[in-house]
Formats: sequence, structure tokens, C-alpha cells
Amino acid sequence: MVYWHARALKQAGDTATAAQEFTSIADQFNFYGQLGMKNSGRRHGAAAHGRPPDAEIAQAQTVPGFALSQKFYAMNLRLEGNANELAVARHDGSAIDRPTRSTQSGSNCSIASDTPP
Repeated sequence: MVYWHARALKQAGDTATAAQEFTSIADQFNFYGQLGMKNSGRRHGAAAHGRPPDAEIAQAQTVPGFALSQKFYAMNLRLEGNANELAVARHDGSAIDRPTRSTQSGSNCSIASDTPP
């Protein structure tokens, strides 16, 4: 109900009170909270918990693919950034990067095997 009240206030020209009400629901992770965030001018993203230490950032920047993940995050593409980090973490040449097949013919199970079928 807060969202609709804020919209009515905004429509009536009371933008200051409307902005306060939009901001009051912007932290809720539901449909109206997301609309409140949009109308309050805030960006979607992770909660601000402070900046990691510079040494930790420098160490992370040595990991291949980190810069690409940071570009995704800068564009507010968290899903893509997370997926890239996961792909970088898994890229160790193990069978997890390749499609797996069962070692038993005719089986529907997916047991990893390093031998080609």
C-alpha cells in the first residue's frame, strides 16, 4: 500500500513525501520494494558493507577473468559477473568444464569420466 500511496503523492505533486515513501520500501526484496527502489533513484546492487582491503583487491586482480567480472558488476549485471567468476574458479582443466557421460552404456546417469565414450 505504501507504493501506491507514494505514487498518488507523486501524481499530486508532493514529490518530497513521495520520495520518502519510495525510499522507505526500497530495501524490501519484493515487487513493490523493487519499484520503490526504482522510483527513489537508487540502483540495484549488493548492500554496501564497506570496501575490501586494498591488498585483497590487488590479489583478486591477479586472477584471470576478474577484470571481466568487475565490468559486469559495474554495468549492474550481477548474474553475469557471478557466472563469470564461477567459470573462472572452475577453469582448472578438470572434467567439470566438459560435458560428462556415463561410464555405463545405455545408462541415464551422468557420472564424470575422463575417458571419451
